[in-house]
Amino acid sequence: VDFPDTGSYVCRAFISNNWEPSDPQSLVVFSIPRLFGPPQNESAHVGEDVIFTAEISNFRGEVSADVSWKDEKLNVLKNERVWGSNSSSSGHTRLSFSLTNVTFANGMLYYFRFSSPHWNDVMATFRLDVEPATLILPPNDLEVPFDSVTNSSFNLTWTYPGEGNEPIDHFVFYSGNESQKAKPGESSLSFVGLQSCTTYPVDGIAVGKSGKESKKSAVVSVRTRSTPIGSERVWVRGREVIVCYEARCLPLCIGDPLTDRQTKLVCNLLARLPPIEKGAEIEPKSAFA
Repeated sequence: VDFPDTGSYVCRAFISNNWEPSDPQSLVVFSIPRLFGPPQNESAHVGEDVIFTAEISNFRGEVSADVSWKDEKLNVLKNERVWGSNSSSSGHTRLSFSLTNVTFANGMLYYFRFSSPHWNDVMATFRLDVEPATLILPPNDLEVPFDSVTNSSFNLTWTYPGEGNEPIDHFVFYSGNESQKAKPGESSLSFVGLQSCTTYPVDGIAVGKSGKESKKSAVVSVRTRSTPIGSERVWVRGREVIVCYEARCLPLCIGDPLTDRQTKLVCNLLARLPPIEKGAEIEPKSAFA
């Protein structure tokens, strides 16, 4: 028999010059599914998602299969019913089961089973191995060199963080709405086309070979210089000093408080001048005020 033989049958007998039909007999033809592609062992890192798949050979006719996925403690994780096709086309039925955000507790043996009243149960086993979470380290020691800051740009430097348990493919650094990529062997880049007298926070991430990202690095902030509009020469005890209006020859804006580092630079600048006695006149007073 084959699928076209499915139908109703009767037997007719010639009795007393008449054809007498028997009661109709039904024939249903179906195919028994086979486990064409059993679930395979998988491995995943903590926090990842994993999908198990199985394929059973195409089965046809008015018949269904009950499918279940269980863990090694026989807890039912998923049940479903699959129906055979009435078409004569060939193919396979693909089934799947997923675990999301896996933990070490998910690392165990699992069972795939399908059954029907028309055939014996078929079972397959597979295992999930769970490994520690992928560790990718962000770039270290982000710094903006003091003398690299202009009214429209600055340089950023960093150090290589070392390898976690996945190699680094590249770094991405963010400042405002701009981002820039850098290769593992690089240690500096420039942000250009910036607004003057504006504070920019900068941070970065590392991206692993798999595309997984590290956490963000520590944030550093930099303020671009004001655009100088002029300068004036003043003399302190016979020593010439140039003072720039607004920029003050330092990457500061009018009204900005000095940072610790900038304070030290100013002190170092003054330390190079001849000693200034208390009450000494500095001309012109307005320029240095």
